[in-house]
Amino acid sequence: MSQLYEVTQNVIGPTDTIVVVDDSIVRGVTLKEALISKLISLNPKKIIFVSSAPPVCYPDCYGIDMSQLGRFIAFQAAAQLFEEKEGREPGSLAEIYSASTLDEISRKVAALITPERHAWQGDVEVIYQSLEGLHRAIPASSGDWVFSGNYPTPGGYQVLNKSFTNWLLRDDSRSY
Repeated sequence: MSQLYEVTQNVIGPTDTIVVVDDSIVRGVTLKEALISKLISLNPKKIIFVSSAPPVCYPDCYGIDMSQLGRFIAFQAAAQLFEEKEGREPGSLAEIYSASTLDEISRKVAALITPERHAWQGDVEVIYQSLEGLHRAIPASSGDWVFSGNYPTPGGYQVLNKSFTNWLLRDDSRSY
C-alpha cells in the first residue's frame, strides 16, 4: 500500500476521483482500517469502490469460513437501515434485506467504511454488481448462495438460520 502513495503522490489532487475495483467487499475491515485512510491522504474529491460481485449477504458453509452474519458489511448496513426505517427488531433475515434497495445498502456501506474522524471533505461511494448482472455475466454458474441465500443443500439453510439466530442473540460464535 505504501507504493500506492508513492506512485500517486502529486498525481492525485482535490479535483480527482479515485476508482478502486475489487472482486468483493465482504467485511469492509480492510477498506476502513487500511485502504480508505491511505486514499484519503491523497486528498481526492471522491473515492469509488466498485465490487465485481454483489454484496455478500448470507453465510457460507461450503469451505469458506464465513458463518457469522453480523460480520458482513452489507448485512450490517441492511440491519442498520432496517432499524432506522422500522424502529424494531426484525422477524427474519428476508425482512431486513427487503426493506432496502441495493443503492441504499451501497450508500450505507460507504458510510460505514468511511472513518468518522478525518479532515477530508471528499465522498466515498460503493458500487456493487447486481445479482442479475452476476447471473448475466456467468449464466452457467449456480453458486450464488452468499449473494442470494439460495443454498443447494438443507445444511446451508441450517447454517443461515443458526447465523441469524446468533446475530439476534448477540452471539458471535460460528454457525457451524
